[in-house]
Amino acid sequence: MKLTKSVLKQLINEVKQEQTLKENQFAATAEEEAERVNDQAGLSLVTDPEFWAKLGVHTGEDLAKSLLASSYSDLYKSIHNMRPRHMNFKDMSVEEIQKALDLLDEYAQRVAEDEWPNDRGESDETEEEDLASPERGESYEEYEGFPTQSSMRRSESRQKGPALREEQNRLKKLIAEELKSVLK
Repeated sequence: MKLTKSVLKQLINEVKQEQTLKENQFAATAEEEAERVNDQAGLSLVTDPEFWAKLGVHTGEDLAKSLLASSYSDLYKSIHNMRPRHMNFKDMSVEEIQKALDLLDEYAQRVAEDEWPNDRGESDETEEEDLASPERGESYEEYEGFPTQSSMRRSESRQKGPALREEQNRLKKLIAEELKSVLK
């Protein structure tokens, strides 16, 4: 590449723009910020200025707020099964939204840790053994022949017709016997 005055001016302008971006942290327009985010994060945000204008997103900072608010809303919904109605992101700075998102993420991690059934450090096998203990009078072996999923399709019941009917009759007898013993 030959270094001419015009190429040198273009390079200087690009360096100035990059320095301005670093100083201001955000691009001047939402389209430029979307392009920057696409390049840096490997995303494919829309870069059409009309699209962002319809959403009320005009500057790079507006786009950053919008993306962070969207992330916050998605995470909140995954935790609480509803979108947040208590947050007014328009009045918040990017840093404030980021801090709220970080706090919500920490909360989500704590909730996830609390919901795991084995807080005592025992293995899942221990729980299965407890459920199938002789004191309870049952084991998993007696359920091995049962299907793992049920279906409303008739073709499946036709294919398993005789075996299914035998199993149904056996279950009816067991239920009848249990009812007799309970009623006595």
